Amino acid sequence: MKMLDYIRNQPEILKKIICSRRQYLKAVTEKTDRNPYDRIILVGSGSSYNSCMIAKPLMEKLYGREVTVLLPTSDAAFLSLKDEKKLILAVSQEGTSSNTYAFIQKAKKSVPEATTFAVTAVTGSKLTEVCESTIVIGCGNETVGPKTVGVTSTVLTLWLVALELKRMEGRISDEKCEDIITGIMEELGWMPENILTVEQWTNSNKEFWSNACSLAFLGKNQYLGIVSESALKIDETLFIPSSAYDFEEFLHGPFCLFEKQGVRCVILCSPEDDIDRIRRLKTFGEGKNISCIMAGAGRDNGDELEIKLKIKNSDYAVFSLLLPAQIAAAIVSEYMGQPVEGHDFISFSSMMKSKL
Repeated sequence: MKMLDYIRNQPEILKKIICSRRQYLKAVTEKTDRNPYDRIILVGSGSSYNSCMIAKPLMEKLYGREVTVLLPTSDAAFLSLKDEKKLILAVSQEGTSSNTYAFIQKAKKSVPEATTFAVTAVTGSKLTEVCESTIVIGCGNETVGPKTVGVTSTVLTLWLVALELKRMEGRISDEKCEDIITGIMEELGWMPENILTVEQWTNSNKEFWSNACSLAFLGKNQYLGIVSESALKIDETLFIPSSAYDFEEFLHGPFCLFEKQGVRCVILCSPEDDIDRIRRLKTFGEGKNISCIMAGAGRDNGDELEIKLKIKNSDYAVFSLLLPAQIAAAIVSEYMGQPVEGHDFISFSSMMKSKL
């Protein structure tokens, strides 16, 4: 399979995860009691870390408790400072992240009372050996290096964990759970059309990406995980330095990047955003001869530098707003003569011992 195949297959895989959630979340029902956790800690590297950041806002809203996202190089000892009931979810699609593995080893010594679950698509991986049990990401393992379906599948799985925990604890009704599931399924219903829209735009605007000397991805604070993952996908495939910014923080200094020719700006928009304000920044950039595109919500006004996507609920916008960078990574890398299937990720991971 190619990277673009994984991207196109996302809607069906995500729907399958929802339909098979009882099977994938078996550890949650069997290994947790009915007393709520005070805090959920998510740990991961690279795209897994970004997936945790993307999942965090809605997890907190669904579960009603604090969700902390950590890099595995964080000091696990600080977790013992608060006397609270903790759930640690170690996230790794392949289950081979050496840093995440090491973090769990340290956490089990620092906070032995915490519950530790591996969240991975590969059952029986090394990470599962040091965790109490495994929550399955039902997308399988991607053989192409840069993760795509693994990201959205991880986000969805983490949301389902939060929802299932709250249901088991008796803090939400089965009917309300089903309403939330229905809302997610409705959002996934728009995904095939959004994929087609982004593919068509990308095939007509390959030079927007290939001619960039650097890229800035912008989105509101709730979407920092999405813009960070978008930047990572471009770094990994097009080899163009890319950065992620909160939209408002970009206005406090980083907008000076518009003084350098060759910079490209991608602004991710949700239905709740001030679209007119975003357009003012786009107009400012164009006045500096900087190409800016808006992707997501907005008016379908025929502007070739706007990618109008269908988004009903901003909480689930990851299923649409990740598509521009994912699809650019797959299509434009081939256009630039550096297809992702030819990247040698394995030898680098082996040399740096970043994978078990």
